[in-house]
Amino acid sequence: GYKTESERITDKLMIDLEGYRSLLAGSRALLETIPSEQSLERLLSPFDTTKQWFVWGTKFLQFLRPDIFPVVDSRVTTLLGLVQSGSMGRRYYRAMRVIREVVNRNLDLLEELRSWDQERCPSVLKVLDKVLYAQGGK
Repeated sequence: GYKTESERITDKLMIDLEGYRSLLAGSRALLETIPSEQSLERLLSPFDTTKQWFVWGTKFLQFLRPDIFPVVDSRVTTLLGLVQSGSMGRRYYRAMRVIREVVNRNLDLLEELRSWDQERCPSVLKVLDKVLYAQGGK
């Protein structure tokens, strides 16, 4: 069940928690650069247990660093036409490349939307997440 899976994820995180924290702390905002595919593989590796919990991993990372990591779920994948094949790090890297382009093309609008909802939107990526979630439900 989910509890067993979450325990596996936690165990994998605890193996090198300091290294994980260090990698997160050393990462720069998505508007500046995209983390390397290798870094993304490392950050998502705890979410590869008996299943690949890719979406759960991206949500976890966004919770920790909303300035870097977008949520990539089925709605985002469908709306942005993302390729779902390959390792979790490769998939996330490709998604981040597309999302960074979308953010850069719409930065003024996303910043304006963020100003209306700053308490719940710590970054423009969170605003985009809300927009894509709302659009994906249609």
